[in-house]
Amino acid sequence: MKISPPEFPTWIIDDLMAHGMSLRDYFAISVLHVLIANEHSDSWIEDCKDAYAIADNMLIVREQ
Repeated sequence: MKISPPEFPTWIIDDLMAHGMSLRDYFAISVLHVLIANEHSDSWIEDCKDAYAIADNMLIVREQ
């Protein structure tokens, strides 16, 4: 998986770098909303793990 710059960068003058959310984080948050809305599990931790697993798969498919 290649590393990309943040999707929603915030420039901090002190270090001259862009900080922000990664595309993986953005995908995981988007998936997490759906999992919670559909009462996917009783555990937030499990929902988060599943959301990141799905986000990782989305990134794999994106690179094909």
